[in-house]
Amino acid sequence: SVTGLTGGLSRMAGNLAQAAGMGPQVQGLARVFGGLGLKVLGVVAAVYALSKALASAAMAADQYAQRQIKIKAAMGGNEVRAKALTEQMRLYAAETSYTTSQMQEFAARLLTLGVSARKIPDIAEKLGGLAMGDPERLRLVGKAYADVMTKGRLMAQEANQFANANIPIYQSLSEITGKSVATVQKMTEQGQISAEMVDEALQRIRETTGADAAMEERSETIAGQWDEIKSSASEIWRILGGPIQKTIVSFLKVVNGIIKGFEFLAKKLEPIIEDVNLFYGMLYNAFVLMKSMGLRMSGVSAE
Repeated sequence: SVTGLTGGLSRMAGNLAQAAGMGPQVQGLARVFGGLGLKVLGVVAAVYALSKALASAAMAADQYAQRQIKIKAAMGGNEVRAKALTEQMRLYAAETSYTTSQMQEFAARLLTLGVSARKIPDIAEKLGGLAMGDPERLRLVGKAYADVMTKGRLMAQEANQFANANIPIYQSLSEITGKSVATVQKMTEQGQISAEMVDEALQRIRETTGADAAMEERSETIAGQWDEIKSSASEIWRILGGPIQKTIVSFLKVVNGIIKGFEFLAKKLEPIIEDVNLFYGMLYNAFVLMKSMGLRMSGVSAE
């Protein structure tokens, strides 16, 4: 037990003091400090753990703020709309195993591709369902979808990306076009499958495969629960870290102001320092010259 360990440390410290030939009073102090050692160590460990946790929370809040800035910039600096979109992403993340940060990145990527902010929540729900709650799968599906939207049509590369995410895009396109899979593949090679057709095919896959139900079932697995724990923990860190992040930013602004003050002073002193260096350089050269001449004169006198 902790009590037994503390007592053992206390006795060991006293025995060491006795073996060293120290007096009874010193031996008593050694026992006291030996007993306190474990408690002090525990306090230090607790303080270190708390400091690390607070730092993690502050970093989580700071990363959230940086992603928010990215979304705001992609929306032309409209802070109100940016906050509204982020809140929609946060609410969706809260209902699934995705984290707010993952959904923020997802929204920012679509915005930079020119996708309307109004469409993003629906797209997130659609692709999030197709990914069945798996964050890695969502990343793959999201990348393939973003590439299709950028090009305006489906190409073989994006089709392979969907395949890697276990999305049967060719089969679904075959069903909505009434053409064979082989024909759809040829149409893809010729750039004849539009982004709108891909959008429709993905929606059909979501509806016919029961992707949303599969996402619900995944939440009953260990992997699903673990993802939800990470999502909840991430949100807690962000909330707790908000005030800490603001305090740290305010402190860093003060430090930055002080450093800039020194920078300004250094620039003002630079010409003076250069003149002083030049002056001392001249003095040093003169001293070397005089010393050299003195040695030569001494040599002449000796002769």
